[in-house]
Amino acid sequence: MAEKSTEEKLASRLPIWAPKDPDSGNYELLTPIAKGLDDLSDDVDNVGLAAVPQNAQTIDQIERLAVMVDVLPFKDEALEHYRARVIAEYQLVTSEGTVSDLLDGLATILETPPKNFEYSEPHDSTHGYGSCIVTVPLNSLDKSALSDSEIADIADDLVAVSYNVDIITKGTFTYISTSDYNNSLHDASKAYDGLDTNGDPKNNGGTYAGLIE
Repeated sequence: MAEKSTEEKLASRLPIWAPKDPDSGNYELLTPIAKGLDDLSDDVDNVGLAAVPQNAQTIDQIERLAVMVDVLPFKDEALEHYRARVIAEYQLVTSEGTVSDLLDGLATILETPPKNFEYSEPHDSTHGYGSCIVTVPLNSLDKSALSDSEIADIADDLVAVSYNVDIITKGTFTYISTSDYNNSLHDASKAYDGLDTNGDPKNNGGTYAGLIE
């Protein structure tokens, strides 16, 4: 059943004795009122969309929101890249350098839940500063409008100055034993799917983990 138009909804609220059919004069009087209400509803929706960088529809809308963090768009910058930079800057100005701030900030920037990250701190004091490793899904990096180097720089800025953050991509490649290979006890989607005539692995069934810089 089709949803009633605004005119129909208004007409249904008229007194019982008032004509409500579309051909009546009352109905015609309701048409401009209904249009005004529809336009107002659209304006409210547009204001709501433009209220946060994540939902803004244009560069100009994002730029107005970016005044508070002083981030101007580059010349000919793509909408999604500018949006990502502004969101990242908001994360930076609100971060207190904690592990939670780091993971929440990366989650917002990469648009993936913090539970998809793996966090660890290697026990190494030779550098004279703290360090941590955050492993992130490769697909979240691929979908980001920011470059790998931009994400790496943002991650470093999200923590205390005395800390260094390494961002590692989570690979899907896995090795198998010779016996598993000979007995076909492996998943070709998670490793090379076989050997070529020279005895070298053929076709890539997975991705390697790696450090982004």
